Amino acid sequence: MKKIIFLSLLISLFIVPAAYAQSARDTVKALKRIEARADMGISYNEYILAVADARVEVQMYLESHEAKQKAELTGLIKKILGHYETAREVWKSKVSRTQDLGTVFGHLICLNDEPEGALGRRLLKQYPQADKPVDHGGALTKRAYKKDRCEEVLVDNLIYIIWQEASKDLLQATKMLFA
Repeated sequence: MKKIIFLSLLISLFIVPAAYAQSARDTVKALKRIEARADMGISYNEYILAVADARVEVQMYLESHEAKQKAELTGLIKKILGHYETAREVWKSKVSRTQDLGTVFGHLICLNDEPEGALGRRLLKQYPQADKPVDHGGALTKRAYKKDRCEEVLVDNLIYIIWQEASKDLLQATKMLFA
């Protein structure tokens, strides 16, 4: 009798974690939900909840055996979540600054020596397509009414560019699932 209990306990240790493991397909689907919601229009509060939900799905996948077997796909899934978390960070900087409310452009990140400028420079390196003028598909603009006329990053454009990168990587991840 003790052997049967021990054997069933041992089997359950191997079966139960597998039942809770997240598959790559479900994880990509969770990330695609963010993409779909962003395409349809989403508020900041809804966005942070959507990213948090997807983070749970990704974390469960990363702990799975499948994630270890599919290293390239796993790296891509991490990268996609990183894009969405970066967009959340940028959006947070927008909603937390009240001095830009009511301006024509919305929030701008001045590329000066302050911490926000360092964030802007880091993001321009991470997303080089944003390092172009707004009228050329980028996120750079100049603030004409500011004394220092510093170059600035238009936050809404930057978020859009980050989401585009996430979409490109999601397309690649989806293709990998069906390859």
